[in-house]
Amino acid sequence: VSEAAARRAIALDDSLADAHATLGLVRMRQHDLAAAEASLRRATVLDPGVALYREWLVKVYIWSGRAQEALTEAEGAVRLAPLSPSATAELARALLANGRCDEALSQLRKLAGLEPPLARVPALTAQCYIQKRMWGEAIAAVRPQAEQGTVLALGTFGYALARAGQREEATRVLNSMLEREHHGGGLSLQIALVYLGLGDLDRAVPFLESAGETALLSGMAEQAALAASLLDSLRGDARIARLRRRLGLQNR
Repeated sequence: VSEAAARRAIALDDSLADAHATLGLVRMRQHDLAAAEASLRRATVLDPGVALYREWLVKVYIWSGRAQEALTEAEGAVRLAPLSPSATAELARALLANGRCDEALSQLRKLAGLEPPLARVPALTAQCYIQKRMWGEAIAAVRPQAEQGTVLALGTFGYALARAGQREEATRVLNSMLEREHHGGGLSLQIALVYLGLGDLDRAVPFLESAGETALLSGMAEQAALAASLLDSLRGDARIARLRRRLGLQNR
């Protein structure tokens, strides 16, 4: 749904929680974090029983570097929808953002046998292991998805391979993605992550910039927490500092 459609809906009826929430997502992709938060907060006031609005706030707060607030919203979403796989996954994401990786992994294990599977679970699991520097476990978590060509797994997979010292396989993954990107694959963030894993910042920067311009690099991305932490660690580079400002990360 476009920004214009959400605004029209709100103009017709300001009490439409879904319209405010949708506008919040649009603002998030535009890297206007304050406006995204305000719209999503408005949605939760209008319809406090919807867990999904709080799940989206989790992502806003993680991207903003407000990990404890993300956890508060995630816990609220689980209280509203205790049987929701999505709410449980976002609780794991918030725990990960707070450095509580083992608790996050415990939540993700609850989702392991879902049919159909929840696509974000392997990527979140891998990010937990990446934070723990358990590269082999991170690779194993996303390898099945990555070998199927699932976009949200590829960057994490290639990054973990590179950090594990498996540079040849990481480079094969990277070259495959570069070929897909040449044909319009929308893989700029995934490619950037692999270059960062390989320690090649100069080649990563153009793809990071492209991902930011196309909203592939925003708080809504599955690898948002990993990408933000890497950008935080590189803030001394002038190119990254500019990019962080553009993405709303300057206050982290």
